[in-house]
Amino acid sequence: MTLKDVSKPSLTCPPNTTVAADGTCSGTVGSHSAVSVSDNCTANPTVTQSPASNTALNGHNDVETVTLTANDGNGNTEFCTFTVTLKDITKPSITCPPNTTVAADGTCSGTVGSHLAVSVSDNCTANPSVTQSPASNTVLNGHNDLETVTLTADDGNGNTEFCTFTVTLKDVTKPSITCPPNTTVAADGTCSGTVGSHSAVSVSDNCNPNPTVTQSPASNTALNGHNDVETVTLTANDGNGNTEFCTFTVTLKDVTKPSITCPPNTTVVADGTCSGTVGSHSAVSVSDNCTANPTVTQSPASNTVLNGHNDVETITLTADDGNGNTEFCTLTVTLKDVTKPSITCPPNTTVAADGNCSGTVGSHSAASVSDNCTANPTVTQSPASNTALNGHNDVETVTLTADDGNGNTQFCTFTVTLKDITAPTVVCKAHTAALNAAGMASITTADVYQSGADNCGTVNQVSVVPNTFICSNLGANIVVLTVNDGNGNTATCSAVVTVVDLIPPTMLCKNGTVSLNNIGQGSITTADINNGSSDNCTLASLSVVPSNFTCANLGTNTVTLTGTDQSGNTATCQATVIVRDTIKPTVLCRNATINLNNAGQATLTVADVNNGSFDNCSIASFTLSQTAFTCAHLGNNLVTLTGTDIAGNTGSCTATVTVRDLIAPVAKCKNATANMG
Repeated sequence: MTLKDVSKPSLTCPPNTTVAADGTCSGTVGSHSAVSVSDNCTANPTVTQSPASNTALNGHNDVETVTLTANDGNGNTEFCTFTVTLKDITKPSITCPPNTTVAADGTCSGTVGSHLAVSVSDNCTANPSVTQSPASNTVLNGHNDLETVTLTADDGNGNTEFCTFTVTLKDVTKPSITCPPNTTVAADGTCSGTVGSHSAVSVSDNCNPNPTVTQSPASNTALNGHNDVETVTLTANDGNGNTEFCTFTVTLKDVTKPSITCPPNTTVVADGTCSGTVGSHSAVSVSDNCTANPTVTQSPASNTVLNGHNDVETITLTADDGNGNTEFCTLTVTLKDVTKPSITCPPNTTVAADGNCSGTVGSHSAASVSDNCTANPTVTQSPASNTALNGHNDVETVTLTADDGNGNTQFCTFTVTLKDITAPTVVCKAHTAALNAAGMASITTADVYQSGADNCGTVNQVSVVPNTFICSNLGANIVVLTVNDGNGNTATCSAVVTVVDLIPPTMLCKNGTVSLNNIGQGSITTADINNGSSDNCTLASLSVVPSNFTCANLGTNTVTLTGTDQSGNTATCQATVIVRDTIKPTVLCRNATINLNNAGQATLTVADVNNGSFDNCSIASFTLSQTAFTCAHLGNNLVTLTGTDIAGNTGSCTATVTVRDLIAPVAKCKNATANMG
């Protein structure tokens, strides 16, 4: 008997399983083992698999039934089955477009819009579905309102992937502005004027209810000369990067542009003339739905000049897709002044001390200040102008700082010194100065100084001019008193110095003699008896009393010499003046005839022969050389008449005296001889 194994092996398959799809959405069945296998006779039955392990699976949910067959080698087999399913467990790949913008409409609104992924792929699904959240009609309101958009790719196999980007509402609509009509400015007296400040007739914007309006050129821009025309531009700025302008007299215009991302605003360092150029700029990013590389142009050109600190040039980068569609973005290039101003201080200066010997530093200006950008840099002073100075020569160091208003400063210093330049005050008083015996007098400053005051120092008496006097200064003299305060300041006042002479003259007399003249008069002068009289000044006058003499004064006379100086002081001395008469009488004779009387006698009188004799004084007596005549004298007789004046002076004359006998004789004749005498 042959023992035969007719029992099938026992075989347990693994559970149904899955295989992850690879990048091509493929896989293989793989090699599988039974969970358990046994046989009654064979310890390790052979297990085979069908289909083979490298059997391909393609596509999500592609299922292959796998049979495991156990063979005990004795002709007995058993099998079991399970499924191997290809599963897509790989998320799709999705790339979102870059962040984008939506142009705000006339109400400053917009919608998110419908967006496509830049790329979407899946290992199994050729065209995964893409959904967008939020929906395309989601509303955006207001400039820079931002919505994050999510694009979700679904491969339909239970696998999803998402990406996000932002959609920003951008106000790309320029404001609307209407200028006033062309206007005129009345020329002033120099045929000049200014542009003036102007407002738009109307201005509006889709997003900004009150766009900012600026004017160029500035309101103070000068107009010079008849028909000088300045084009005024009013520019409305909605604060969202959009501007619009209008002009009166010259119209500037602007247009709308496409989408482009500019580099950030930048600065240019101002040169020595406060200038620079815009430079060349490239967009950070630029894209277009049709043109991969839109042409980007820059306006203004790179060599466009910037002038003045914070002169801002708006650079427009314009992307042109070549299809007639353009978009622009802007950045600003600002000229920055980084150069310090130049400042020169005034020289060291002084401040006049006030009445309290105080002062303040005062407000000072730079001798010169300049800057490469600012025509008139602001100059500040430290310490402040009201900083107190006290006392002569009090010094304060003053710093002037020039600020160009652009963040650049420079300083210089000088000193302000309080100086007492106020003259002291002085009050003079009158003074009387008496001349001494030498005719001189002197005064000191104290003689005419009454009072004085000074704001800073003490009043020092310096001099009085003139301070010496002589006789020529008698009376009122104006003198000038000079004082100082010790700080270099002087003052004067005038005083009256009355120079007086209180010393009487010194009188010296000498005796004199005076002879009467032919009319019996004589006089003396002061010189006749002045024996060197003197005065400390000048004898203004001399007088002598008496000074005139007549015959009545013959002999010794006492006279008084009086000296009066120019101040009216008098003194006297006395002298003896002898008055003499040295002039003889003038005796004038006349012939006379006398007749003998009965006795043969005749008498001659002075009157008979005096023919008007006279004397400068008086003739005290006359004498005749012969007064008695007798018959012996008949005929002509010479008689001398002598006159003697009161001074004893004599004079004489002779006269012929004819003696006559007119009496007839008594004739008793006898012869006789008569001798005539």
